[in-house]
Amino acid sequence: MTDPTSRLFRLLGLFQSRSVWTGRELADRLETQPRTVRRDISRLRELGYRIDSLQGLGGGYRLAAGGSIPPLLLQEDEAAAMYACLRVGAADGADPIGEAALRALMKLGAILPGPARQRAEAVGDAIALLPPPVQHAVVDLTLLMELAQSISDRTVTRMTYRDAVGNETERDVEPTSLIHNSGRWYLVGFDRLRENWRLFRLDRIVSARVLTFTFTYREPPTNAEMLQGREFRSWPVEAVVRFECPGKKVLDLIPARYRELVAETENGCTVRVGAFEAWKLAMWLVRAARVLETSVMVVSGAEVASAMRSLGTDLLRAASSQQAQGDAIGQEPAP
Repeated sequence: MTDPTSRLFRLLGLFQSRSVWTGRELADRLETQPRTVRRDISRLRELGYRIDSLQGLGGGYRLAAGGSIPPLLLQEDEAAAMYACLRVGAADGADPIGEAALRALMKLGAILPGPARQRAEAVGDAIALLPPPVQHAVVDLTLLMELAQSISDRTVTRMTYRDAVGNETERDVEPTSLIHNSGRWYLVGFDRLRENWRLFRLDRIVSARVLTFTFTYREPPTNAEMLQGREFRSWPVEAVVRFECPGKKVLDLIPARYRELVAETENGCTVRVGAFEAWKLAMWLVRAARVLETSVMVVSGAEVASAMRSLGTDLLRAASSQQAQGDAIGQEPAP
């Protein structure tokens, strides 16, 4: 490879594909001499790219982080994959993360050569995005990046957190991972105040500051366990109910934070359940019984029992109204 510009781009591409290269390996890949490689590395350093020289057996070179962002040298399938991921991340561009992804998507489309751009855009246009099952929560992109850096550095994050009913508390958290699920971002971390693992919604973090204190890594629960809840918690509305089916089926259906197995017999199981509102809990219990193809009975919990009676009355009224309309339509007029 004799053209200096093409050789520099090729050299950057090699640095991106592997962390460390020896001078001889680079020369063989570029089909040139080690002395030319050293000259090209000097040119890249003059352009602002941080390339470290490594000592030791064999030596080598490495593109260090913190310098200028090198141009991406993508294969056609890599460009299509990146375009698809940015398209999903951008959604409608209505929040800071989506807006940043949309800008990156436009830049990527502008620099791709004709055939590669057409294929990448075809992939993006073919992707159909369904709305999330819950309202999309707006998250500060700066907060997301700061938490990601805190996870990487294993430093404690001090945050002011607002719970579901609006109460604010200050927490010192050892963050371990970020989860995106159903349109929401969550932080998994060990809460030093509660001395247990907690799941924090990023849109409820009022403020956060990454401290200089580091922490010893703890093995966290799985993401699925954190999303479903690992233990029953105290709820404003609770009830004890009985399902005429094995307890395992109920426990597999209802997330752990909403239920607690009280007793189990050959004919069924008794479960303590909880929620913020009685009518929501009543609807969920009816739905659970339908899914499990069994019956449910409220053993204790007057508020939930009343909500279920009201729900039953509403359903009967709706069915009766529909029946009355059907009878009126089919009735012959009086002579």
